[in-house]
Amino acid sequence: MQFFIEYYPQIKRLPIPDINVSDHYFPERQVRLSAAKKIVDAGLTECALHYIIETFGDVLSGEVIERAKSLLEEIENKKGETK
Repeated sequence: MQFFIEYYPQIKRLPIPDINVSDHYFPERQVRLSAAKKIVDAGLTECALHYIIETFGDVLSGEVIERAKSLLEEIENKKGETK
């Protein structure tokens, strides 16, 4: 959940090999990136962010949840602009 939120801006715009990920995620970097990229490419980002906020809002840090809310708001605002 935190990985998706942290790297979403890069995942949305860059191909997987160009995404700069912290060494902390090295062993599972490719698995996490592939899963996150599938969510973004399938157009499920909004759904994923809602799910993270609603389901994990009480266990993830306030900072992570606020970042998820901010990303969700950005996406919703962009959708409103295109209508």
